[in-house]
Amino acid sequence: GTGADYTFPVNYIMELLETLRNAVPASMSPGWSLITLVDAGVPFMTLLGAFDNLQPHGILEPRQALSHASATIEFFGYWIDKSRESGQGAGQHSAAQNELSRSMSNGDLMHKLNA
Repeated sequence: GTGADYTFPVNYIMELLETLRNAVPASMSPGWSLITLVDAGVPFMTLLGAFDNLQPHGILEPRQALSHASATIEFFGYWIDKSRESGQGAGQHSAAQNELSRSMSNGDLMHKLNA
């Protein structure tokens, strides 16, 4: 690979973090891997895609479906909290709010939610 996907392979890192989280589920919240990567600077929508790619296609076992839903809900709550924070200067929006607004206005977020 080349570029950012080669130097910071989000899908691979997400997979490793989820493996770690699943090994010790009592000590990490369902959205831990998503929130960790957001805090490292990965865009929210990129993480939603990477997280969804981890799930097998088809019908999930109830425990898998619950875990995925719990992580996604926690992630959206974190995104909303971050979007409420103010930006760098007076009257500026946070990066999270900008990404949330952009993903809602262009339909990317709804497309992800309906998938």
